[in-house]
Amino acid sequence: MSVEAKEILKTTKQKWLSRNGAVFFGLFFVASFFFILGIQSRIAATETEGPLADALPAPFVEASSIAVGIPRWAAVVMVFGSLYAGSYVAVVAMRTYLDGAPSIHERYYREDVLGATTHLFLGTLIFAPMFFIGLLLGVLPGAFIAISFCFYLVYTSKHGEDVVQAFMDSWSFSSGNRLPLFLAFLGFLVVFLVLVALGLGLYVVVWGFSDVLAEFMLVTGASAILVFVLAIVSSAYHTVNDREAAA
Repeated sequence: MSVEAKEILKTTKQKWLSRNGAVFFGLFFVASFFFILGIQSRIAATETEGPLADALPAPFVEASSIAVGIPRWAAVVMVFGSLYAGSYVAVVAMRTYLDGAPSIHERYYREDVLGATTHLFLGTLIFAPMFFIGLLLGVLPGAFIAISFCFYLVYTSKHGEDVVQAFMDSWSFSSGNRLPLFLAFLGFLVVFLVLVALGLGLYVVVWGFSDVLAEFMLVTGASAILVFVLAIVSSAYHTVNDREAAA
């Protein structure tokens, strides 16, 4: 592992385990809970079963007991509303991490936050399926997509760019820096995939005893991963910028 990759992971760990990291974890926990609540309520409001109902484990096709009796449209609004709220938290977190601030300043969650949140939200709706398709093709394609486009998080939240420009600048920023970024992201990606596989297996097992506990485990894991992703992206951005400034 290169010196830059080690520095990225070291800084990421510090941010992830910091006081700010704990605050962002709590905020993501709330947003993730309502996201899962919306998903489960949407499942409960659907009367017909899909073609995969008999092929998948119960947690992926049956509503858990946390579901609430609301119309399907309301459940969909809850899902996207929680995603937007999570995007707002991500904007605040990225601004805090990029500035290296010891605390969360008021300007991070007040100044030009609506536009930044909207574009980060739209960027996430684009990036997530791209990343998922890349992973279906293999770890290396998934890592390439992550390295090339993940910095839209920086350009939407910190620089106030629209989603199209943010993806273009992310591509340009990563060009010429993909080797150190690849070494840092690949290790994380492999560990991430292993933990997701183990986590989903545990989720299915725990569901058999308590679906409520299983859902809270899922929310906890997702929240921790979200904070880590923002920490590693901001750390990678800083490391590359510092190297280019010193050159």
